[in-house]
Amino acid sequence: MRRLLFILFFSSFFISSCGQEGKLPEVVDENDLSVLDNYTNGLEEKGVYGSFLVIEKDVVIFKKSIGFSNREKKIKANKNTIYPYGSITKEYTSSVVFQLIIEGILKETDDLTQFFDGVPNDKKAITIEQLLKHRSGLQEYHGLNLSHKYPNVPADFYPITKNEALERILSQELKYAPGTSQNYSNSGYTLLALIIEKVTGKSFEDVIYNYILKPANTKHADFYSSKLWQPNQVAIGYNNQTYGKENSAYYWPRHTMTLFGNGGMAGSLDDLYKGLRFMIKNQDENPKYGDLGKAFRYLENLPEEYITYGGGDDLGFVAGYFVEKQKDKYFLFALNNNIGNDHAYMLRDIILLLFDFDFARLAPDVFEQSDYSKNEEKHLTKNDLKGKWRLPPGNKFQKIGIFLDLITASDRSTIDAFINEQCTHSYAKKAKKASIEWPFSETIDYKKISESGNTLKVTLVDSKTKKSYLFIFSFDKNNRFKNIKFNEF
Repeated sequence: MRRLLFILFFSSFFISSCGQEGKLPEVVDENDLSVLDNYTNGLEEKGVYGSFLVIEKDVVIFKKSIGFSNREKKIKANKNTIYPYGSITKEYTSSVVFQLIIEGILKETDDLTQFFDGVPNDKKAITIEQLLKHRSGLQEYHGLNLSHKYPNVPADFYPITKNEALERILSQELKYAPGTSQNYSNSGYTLLALIIEKVTGKSFEDVIYNYILKPANTKHADFYSSKLWQPNQVAIGYNNQTYGKENSAYYWPRHTMTLFGNGGMAGSLDDLYKGLRFMIKNQDENPKYGDLGKAFRYLENLPEEYITYGGGDDLGFVAGYFVEKQKDKYFLFALNNNIGNDHAYMLRDIILLLFDFDFARLAPDVFEQSDYSKNEEKHLTKNDLKGKWRLPPGNKFQKIGIFLDLITASDRSTIDAFINEQCTHSYAKKAKKASIEWPFSETIDYKKISESGNTLKVTLVDSKTKKSYLFIFSFDKNNRFKNIKFNEF
C-alpha cells in the first residue's frame, strides 16, 4: 500500500496547481465553515470526487460529498460512500499491538526470533518497537518485481500466500542495521499483523473487529469484499490503474498479503471517525496506552496536540485525517479520483483554516522547493508575522505583505508614510500620485505571485466585483521599491 503519511505524501503524489487558485483566506473565523463550503464547491468545479467531514466534540459541524462515487452509473458521492482507508489501516494494527502490550501478551523489546523460525542473522534483532516506528531497516514493499508473473495485477493485489510473504520479507536486503535509521515500511506492518495472529491464535481480521471495530460501533468499516456493503455503495477509483469487475474495494480480494496489516480496509468517513475516536479515547483514558502512542509516533516533529495519518494507492484513492486533541476536533477526507499533486495544497489550505496549523512545518523542504524557487509561480505560504497574506519569507515579501494590508484595509492615511519609508527617494513622489488608482477594498484577495530577479508580480482579485488587478513591484539593491506598476484587467 503506497504510503501517504502527511510528511511523505507531498513528495509521493503531490506538487501541482490546486493551491494556486481558489485558496482559502488566511484569517477567518474557524467556526465560519461557509468558507470551507465555498472552497469544496470550487474543488467540485475542478472535477474532484470525494467526501469531507469535520467533527468537534462528537458533533458534526461540516459534512459534504462532491463529484461521483461512480461516474459511469452517475452515482453521486454521499455520506454513506465507502472509500478505502489505505495506510490508515496501520493505525488499527498499531492500536492492537499497544493493547496486547498492555495485556502483557507482547513486549516492545520482543524480537522476531520469538515469533518466526529461520530468521536470518541480520534480522534477528528487529524488535516490535522498531517495526512500529519504521526503524527495522526492512524495505518499503514485499510485493515488488512480480509483474512478470502477474502482468495484469497491480502490486497491491499480487496473490501471494502468508508463507510467501513472510519468506519475501525475511529475505529482503536491509536498508540499514535495525534501529539506526528510519524508513517507511509496509513490510514491517505485515510482520506485526502476522505476530498478532501468532500470539492471539485468531485471524488478524477477527482481532481488528473485536479490539476496535466492535467496541467503536462502526457499521460498514471492514476489509475488502465485505458482505456489509452493496456494490453501488462503494466508490470507484479513477486513475491510471484499475482492477476487478469494477475498480472498487467491493471487487478487490478480501485478503492480499501485500496489504496484510498495512492496508486493505475500507468504510465510510463516519466509520473512520468512530474507529479513530475510539483509539484516541483509549490513549486519553489509559495512561499506558497513551504513553505507547507517544513513544511510537512516526511523525516525531508533529506537536503532541495533533494526530495525523493518511493513505493512498495507484488505483485512484486518497484518504486521511487531522485531529487536534485539545479541541476534540477531527477533519477527515477521502477522494476517489487521484488528481495528482493538487492534494497537498488542498489539504494545507483546509488545515490552515480549521486548525491554524501549516503542513509546511512537517515537510519544509518539499514546500520550499515548490514555493520559493526562482522564476516560477509560487504558492503563497502563511506569514505568521504580518496580516492575512501567505507570503514566503524574505524582506521583499514582508514589504509586499504590509502593502497589501494597507490597500485592503482602505488605509489611505498611512499609505503615504509607507511610500516615504519603503520607496526610493526618486520614486516616492510618483508612487503617491499612482496610489490614487490603487484598488482599496477589503474584498480583495490574492490570486497568484511570481518572482523573477528583483521583480515580483502579484495578481489580485476582488471577490465582490470579480475584477482582477496586477501589481508589478521592482526593487533596488537595498530592497526598496523603485517602481510599482498597476493594471486592471
